[in-house]
Amino acid sequence: MAKLWLAIRNNPVLINELRARMRGRRTFILLGVYLLVLSGLLFTIYISIYQDTQTSYYSGGLQRMLEASSNLGKAVFFGTNILLLLGVTLVSPAYTASAIVSEKERQTYDLLVITALSARKIVLGKLNAILVFLGLLILATLPFQTMAFVFGGVAFTDILLATLLLMLSALLYSSLGLFVSSIARTTTVANMINYAIVVPLLLGVPFLMFLVGVASAGAVFNWLEQPPFVVAILLTYSILFFISINPVSMAIASAIFLHETGNYFFSVETFFQNSVPLPAPWLVFVVFSLVASYILIEATITRVDRVART
Repeated sequence: MAKLWLAIRNNPVLINELRARMRGRRTFILLGVYLLVLSGLLFTIYISIYQDTQTSYYSGGLQRMLEASSNLGKAVFFGTNILLLLGVTLVSPAYTASAIVSEKERQTYDLLVITALSARKIVLGKLNAILVFLGLLILATLPFQTMAFVFGGVAFTDILLATLLLMLSALLYSSLGLFVSSIARTTTVANMINYAIVVPLLLGVPFLMFLVGVASAGAVFNWLEQPPFVVAILLTYSILFFISINPVSMAIASAIFLHETGNYFFSVETFFQNSVPLPAPWLVFVVFSLVASYILIEATITRVDRVART
């Protein structure tokens, strides 16, 4: 903990960014509006299934009431995390898009890179300042998740896992936005590039892979009664990978995986008449987000360091 605090104090970029973000009203107004909108959406989810809870209380006895309360808790928890994943995925690139390119627009970029600060400190200072703010947004929603825990149907492990995945989503898409910010010439261009990547990934890739998987599976079964094991493995893991790198489809697939197998990590399932060892989608997302974030951060550091040397 002492080393972490020392690293923060020794990074003037991080301190300056945090002061600039936290001093004004904008941050707290955004946080308030964010929580207000999320509260309204979750209240809508609550009301939509509240009648079922009341009916269960009067006509189904205690057991039915507990089941209805459990369903209510799951709905609130799942709704909260889907909305948060969407929010983090869409907000993170927007916040990091201007992190470096704004220095170019203000004509302070050259002054920044010729200081005694290394390129790594500059990049990590910008990134960590944004992650602190996004972490604040995520932690501010913990009361909603604990409310789901009170209703039942949600384990404490689920809350910890959901928080981990939200933080990794913030890291992944913030790293992407920061890299784009290092190569773009203006903030507008950086935002356009970011969303040209994020939106197709968020909406198009899982749906496309689902269609390809279904079509290819049908073709394989029409061609052979039992496809080769290698074909089954490649097809299964390809679909799993592309579904898992999307935060929303990953969350849905992980919930289905846990419900069907009862395991958080691994299971052996039958696909294309073959038994295939299958990791949970969230595990694939964890590995992918860490590797991709590392590559994007290192690429950004290399880009800034190149400018500093010229």
